[in-house]
Amino acid sequence: MKNLHFSQDQLVQVAKLSDADMALIDECRGEQNKLGLGYQLGFVRLFNQFPAQMPFEPIEDLVAYMGLQLDIAPGLIEQYKNRRETIAEHRKRIQEYFHLKLFHPEGVELLNDFLYKEALQIDPTDSLLVKATHFLQDNHILNPAEDTLRRTIYEQRKKATSYIFETINAQLSPTIKERLDSLLQPSQQTISPFHQIKNVPQKPSESGMRLLSEKLSMVEQTGALTIDLNWLNNNYIRYLSSYAINSDAQRLRRLMPMHRYASLICFLQDAYQDIIDYIFDMYSKALTSVHSQAETHVNNYNMAKRNVIRSCLTHHKKLCHELLAVADGNSDLTTVLTKFPSANLQEQIEEVEVLLSGKYSNSLNIVADRFSYLRKLAKPLLEKLKFDVADTGNESLLVAMQLILELINGTRRSIPDDTKLDFLPKNIQKAVVENGKINRRKYEAATFTAIRDHVKCGNLSILGSKRFGKRDTFFIGTEQWEPIKETFYQKSKLPRNSSDVAAYLKNRLQKAFDYFLEQEKNNAFAKVGKEGWILSTDAAETLSSEQKQKLEALMQWLSSHMRTIKLPDLLIEVDNDLHFTDQFLPAIKRQGRAEDILFSPLLWPTDAISARIRWHK
Repeated sequence: MKNLHFSQDQLVQVAKLSDADMALIDECRGEQNKLGLGYQLGFVRLFNQFPAQMPFEPIEDLVAYMGLQLDIAPGLIEQYKNRRETIAEHRKRIQEYFHLKLFHPEGVELLNDFLYKEALQIDPTDSLLVKATHFLQDNHILNPAEDTLRRTIYEQRKKATSYIFETINAQLSPTIKERLDSLLQPSQQTISPFHQIKNVPQKPSESGMRLLSEKLSMVEQTGALTIDLNWLNNNYIRYLSSYAINSDAQRLRRLMPMHRYASLICFLQDAYQDIIDYIFDMYSKALTSVHSQAETHVNNYNMAKRNVIRSCLTHHKKLCHELLAVADGNSDLTTVLTKFPSANLQEQIEEVEVLLSGKYSNSLNIVADRFSYLRKLAKPLLEKLKFDVADTGNESLLVAMQLILELINGTRRSIPDDTKLDFLPKNIQKAVVENGKINRRKYEAATFTAIRDHVKCGNLSILGSKRFGKRDTFFIGTEQWEPIKETFYQKSKLPRNSSDVAAYLKNRLQKAFDYFLEQEKNNAFAKVGKEGWILSTDAAETLSSEQKQKLEALMQWLSSHMRTIKLPDLLIEVDNDLHFTDQFLPAIKRQGRAEDILFSPLLWPTDAISARIRWHK
């Protein structure tokens, strides 16, 4: 009984007696027998097994709940538990009533096959225990003893693990094994290639982009990407990859070769996808920084020219008034030209022309000045990453990316005049074209920006990426969906046809509003008024003068016994103990975490307002 646990909600939902249950119980004579049969019914529904007879130790909560439903005193269970023949007879009746089969021999083979498939997903033992119980319940098979279940789970997990390691190793050639072993051997450098792959540059820079590109090449040279792991559950891949990440080279060398190679293959394939994400992420951050600096230059220039802008606007306003006077017949053009000499007008035109079409008229002009730096950033991205256009994307962008790569590598010297610019916003298209020809620097800067924007909005995907790949990769395949489709619709009660979804959601929302409006009169928490929602508020507690004095004394005592700490310092200190930021980082990046990376989003507002909080010693 020690391992049998249930919540109050489970007790009420699962052990509630139906009319058919009551009819079965009413066949018994004596209240103690009715209570005992009801108790065993609830026990079987909760745990899919009968309570032990030797000794018969009833669960108090279950007995009390059954007594409440049957209107029988729970204490009568003491008379029932000593009647072994009656208990055994009731077990047979319940088994026939639920059409239950014994675990041996019907359920052994079925459970072994089920647990083997589930064990391939690296579920923990406790989770497999729950799944095994649900599986046996669905097949009307009683649970065996818990020791039997745990032993079966252990055997199937061991069998599944052996199958996984053997299948991966069967794909490895001697050359690949040799390359994998060389990753764990430090050569002339101070650290092994394995640790070089694990360590990721933190700050966006052209050197960081080159380093990430080299890491991709290191992974490709091992041959690990040629190993097919599509048959292996992602949970197991992440588990083996995490084991390698949390181990050093010496620990991996001590593993059995079969286990070592499997862990390294999963790690390298997982790390390869992470590095692809790091490359684009670093590129995006560096490009955003360049644009931010360009916007700052433009804003500073406009601030410096604010007197000129104000003067031009003032003259424009006066000129408009004079032209309206001409239109009304109160003045003529000769008078207007007298007030606004042609020399002054020409000067105004030149000043406005500088503002509208000069270098600082568009931040793209400033970004284009750093095109050599942008080239160095983009070269690893264009050479190492493969892109694909979504249905909502534009094929012209792929052509532009190939064109720029040829320019970077020196195989092309200029941009054809008929190059399509339809992948760029209209205002950028105008800025790129000068005197009827495409400006090469602006074209490259605009294309580099378009790559970032199109990937982020999903029009352009990166093959092999976790975060920026095709949207279809985030859903299960058709082969997996078809067998479970009917069961899903039955349980969820969602419409099967996509054309019915809008009507279904509209009807569901309408029912929710109707229900709310019906109950609104008695709803003390929320009502609908003329100006919108009216939410209730808790009445504030009024303190007496004596209570206020005590509260003030308490606050003074707390103030004198507490120290001041900066918010980033507090978060870092807590994270050192709890490691809560691990959930926001890829597994490969959880080792050697840097404070400026972990808390940089939090440092911005904190530094701006010099926020400090008090923390108890």
